[in-house]
Amino acid sequence: MVSLFAAAQRVQISGRLKESSVQSMSFGQIILNDTLQKFSKAYLASPEPGEGAKFSEHYKEFLKLSQDTVYIARPNTMHRFSITADLKDSLIFKSYQHITQRHAVSDLIRKDSVEITLLKQPCLPYQNCDQPAEKLYVFIAEKISVNYARDTLYCDRFSMDSKFDASYKIIKNLYGDFKGDSIKFTAYDHYGVPAFSHHKYVLLFVSKYCGKLFHEKYQYFDVYPTTNGRWASPGDPRRFNSSDTSRVQIEKIPFGTLNFDKIIDGVYHNMTFTSPYFKIEGNCVEPIMGAYAEELFEIKKKTVLKARGFFSEKQ
Repeated sequence: MVSLFAAAQRVQISGRLKESSVQSMSFGQIILNDTLQKFSKAYLASPEPGEGAKFSEHYKEFLKLSQDTVYIARPNTMHRFSITADLKDSLIFKSYQHITQRHAVSDLIRKDSVEITLLKQPCLPYQNCDQPAEKLYVFIAEKISVNYARDTLYCDRFSMDSKFDASYKIIKNLYGDFKGDSIKFTAYDHYGVPAFSHHKYVLLFVSKYCGKLFHEKYQYFDVYPTTNGRWASPGDPRRFNSSDTSRVQIEKIPFGTLNFDKIIDGVYHNMTFTSPYFKIEGNCVEPIMGAYAEELFEIKKKTVLKARGFFSEKQ
């Protein structure tokens, strides 16, 4: 059904959105002009230091947009939806594990009724890797790229994680002695873009399973070069591993002129700045204390990596 408003270019598109494989429509969305993705790319993708206040306002606006029924509609239990648009607009119809469709509003208004059926993405039988990890690589690396990748859809599995293809330049090997100047691996994350991808330099943990390289889920430290020629991470070294029993000591570290933006790095990079690790003046945050990369690796060995079977109690 199409209703014309007084303004000739404004129309209301009403119809039905269904999935070909199921009766319900739990994840269906109708998005006007791909609004959220366009806004994110334009205003949230690469905030610069000193633009904290502007970024904060843009982020609040993004959250409002994500709940605004002007831009996003969801079908009810009877699969029916309604959304208002201009004749020049387009509508994105999408649902989890289904093939997204884009339709011009000018085309939809020519239909006697709007019936959109989303087809299921092709799936494959799942093949589990029953072998233990062949290798663990621990290294300091510089980001080349981290990009969203469409994951293989398996017929008998339901994944709540997003897949990313990562490429990094290796600066220093700490364990495993990876052969090569750069490394490519796959990362999975339940919360969206992997947190490690927000930083230029990171201490990473990558394992090899059945011949393929995977990031050890959620394991990383953001690291920075120091004036004494080493690599270190400011802040509480046990911030990710409160159960650590190692003897790693927190110490003052010469980070040189390194500083952070309280708003951008706090919100966009999800960093936490607390005393005595940081000195805060307005939005400017100066790192004071932390731990070196080798000690951070020791913490992981005693906690997560031990729990995942890479190291024993004696190692």
